[in-house]
Amino acid sequence: MSYYTISVGVINLRLSTSGCQNIYIWYAIVQFMGKITFGAPDNMPEVPKGETATFKLGKPEDWVIEDTEWGEKYTIPIVLFSHPSFESISKKGIPMQWQSKSVAAKSLYYWMYNEEHILKIFDVDLSEELNALIELTRLESGKYRLTINT
Repeated sequence: MSYYTISVGVINLRLSTSGCQNIYIWYAIVQFMGKITFGAPDNMPEVPKGETATFKLGKPEDWVIEDTEWGEKYTIPIVLFSHPSFESISKKGIPMQWQSKSVAAKSLYYWMYNEEHILKIFDVDLSEELNALIELTRLESGKYRLTINT
């Protein structure tokens, strides 16, 4: 099944092909919100072996698991602050998403979600961790390591 992400103002809608077949849905969205954009979101490039990228996490409510032709991929919105593929990045960072099949991405996802894909409720405030700068290091073995710098 294919999915489409539609950005309407500050709202991102994710529709399956079966949900996109009715043109009246699209028309209603445009009439209600006034703006609609199409296009694939920017994905963070793969981090080369032995290198590190830094980013901040997007809202956990927007984290998803996507079925692709290569299996499940975890898609997490981020703001990228450094990456070996970019010579310079503004202090504001670059909004994009990290899409990965890695154990690090899976572990991060299940840190926030339970097995039924429902956002967990924590007894402690995680705002410091969720707003922290995260280092994603790709080891020489090809595996990723996440470090949350609180």
